Amino acid sequence: MKSRDEEGSLESAPKRGRILTVEEQTVLGTVGRAVAEVSGRIAPTELDHVGLTDCFAESGPHLELLAKYNISLGAIISLERRVVRGVSA
Repeated sequence: MKSRDEEGSLESAPKRGRILTVEEQTVLGTVGRAVAEVSGRIAPTELDHVGLTDCFAESGPHLELLAKYNISLGAIISLERRVVRGVSA
């Protein structure tokens, strides 16, 4: 039986066959991984994560850090176009 969280996470996956998760933290052991686990169990779907890879983050101006770690709005839109819409960059 699916929980409401699982249903919400996977609602649009069958329509597109792809999921993109975005986090302003590490991608290790977080929401993106939980979505991957649920989708693998319930609705296998192509999935990509945006967030910090296995590295130490640093302090600084928020927008500069987003750009440095490639999780700025522009980077997310570019990845969304490739992953979710299947559009070349």
